[in-house]
Amino acid sequence: MDEIWKDIADIRGYQISNFGNIRSVDRVVNHSNSPSKQAIKKGQPIKPFINKGGYKEVVLLKKCFVGTGYNKVHRTIHRLVAQAFLENPNKYEEINHKDENKLNNNVNNLEWCSRIYNVLYGTGNKRSHESREQAIISIIDGIRTIYKSSKIAAPKECVSIAAIRYRVRKGYFKRKFGHSNKIDIWRLANAKEIELLGSSNFVTIKDED
Repeated sequence: MDEIWKDIADIRGYQISNFGNIRSVDRVVNHSNSPSKQAIKKGQPIKPFINKGGYKEVVLLKKCFVGTGYNKVHRTIHRLVAQAFLENPNKYEEINHKDENKLNNNVNNLEWCSRIYNVLYGTGNKRSHESREQAIISIIDGIRTIYKSSKIAAPKECVSIAAIRYRVRKGYFKRKFGHSNKIDIWRLANAKEIELLGSSNFVTIKDED
């Protein structure tokens, strides 16, 4: 399959490819010391970074509606590819990676989908079952709590079992703390941690190094 490039619809000056690559395009710019003089600034590839959710993300410059300035905007690569190359007649808001590899953003690996489809796709149902039946761990402000199951964790965290399962499936939970966000870690407990749990429903242990 040949690589095809398309303009990013809502941000001028950038293109996304069906392979999941992104680049800036050639553009005319004014000299800072002499506004009447112009030059061609060559386009170049843009290297994404991996965000906290495990997805490739880029920061792009979008021209302000008023004035000549620019705003920084964040975009995930898989969403840019889907918006440019995949039809979405059902107006779905989520995008599924068919091989469950968040870093594979080839258009052939992506599909628009519903929330429930995305959650239960592939091993998602298995992971949900495991987080419900197996011991899980939360790391909040450096303090580890091991729970016998998500059913035990839910009332302790004052949320539903589904919410706990969702946190474990994602691997983290972002919560508001003043004017910033804090990241709590959620995952399945390992063998050593299960041994520490013993016959208790939950146990809090020392900070994790």
